[in-house]
Amino acid sequence: MDPHAWGRTLEIDLEATVRDLTPEVAHALERFAPFGVGNPRAVILLRGVAVETRPDGSSWVADGPARVRTRIRLNGLEAEMRYDVVASLGLIAGEPRLSVREVRPLN
Repeated sequence: MDPHAWGRTLEIDLEATVRDLTPEVAHALERFAPFGVGNPRAVILLRGVAVETRPDGSSWVADGPARVRTRIRLNGLEAEMRYDVVASLGLIAGEPRLSVREVRPLN
């Protein structure tokens, strides 16, 4: 993927699948805390994923049966489409959550 296609240059630290984003991986990434200006969270690229918004208003990034909840609601995305998502992984109440930075539909 051309990083300039996003309209600005994004520094991607790693590419992963939704299945890779387990609680164990999120805990391992938390070991790099405290996060801030000089120590940002890892930026993860997830390719070709679905974005689901459930009736309770929660949003999830999914690939087959693997799903990870997002920290914010992602409205207006078509359920049938696939997207490339750039996000950071954290923990809320011991469960992995994605802080989504960019969402782009696959061409």
